Amino acid sequence: MLRDNLTGKDEVFFAAWNAHAVYFRDPAGNIGELIARHTLKNGSTKPFSVESLQCVSEIGLVTDQVRQVSNDLQKKLNWSKSGAELSFVGDALGYLIVAPTGRPWLPDRQQKAAVAPVVVQVDQPLAEPITWAKQPFTITGKTA
Repeated sequence: MLRDNLTGKDEVFFAAWNAHAVYFRDPAGNIGELIARHTLKNGSTKPFSVESLQCVSEIGLVTDQVRQVSNDLQKKLNWSKSGAELSFVGDALGYLIVAPTGRPWLPDRQQKAAVAPVVVQVDQPLAEPITWAKQPFTITGKTA
């Protein structure tokens, strides 16, 4: 479990999101996050296990063109958007987080955001994949 280097805690509370999160590193060294969004009515009294996981809540897209990529996603997916430097496109059931290259990732703020290829399939039909000429991202829609 990774700790927040500002508080020393291994659990982070986001008041603005009404959510708790814990962070870990996967075998390749990437930071993963488990987040409980308390605004969703999906709480459980069962002990936490792999069956408790319900969806991929956030996927990071790192770019030097945050505003362009997030505006394109908002228009083409018809999703809401918030934030400027770090842009959240979507809702509590799933966000594409458009982050600037070099931004420190939570919780320890040691690992810097780096551009990497990402393919995301969203749960809505799309006439064609969303791509950018100078970005290694592809957003596809669900198939029938």
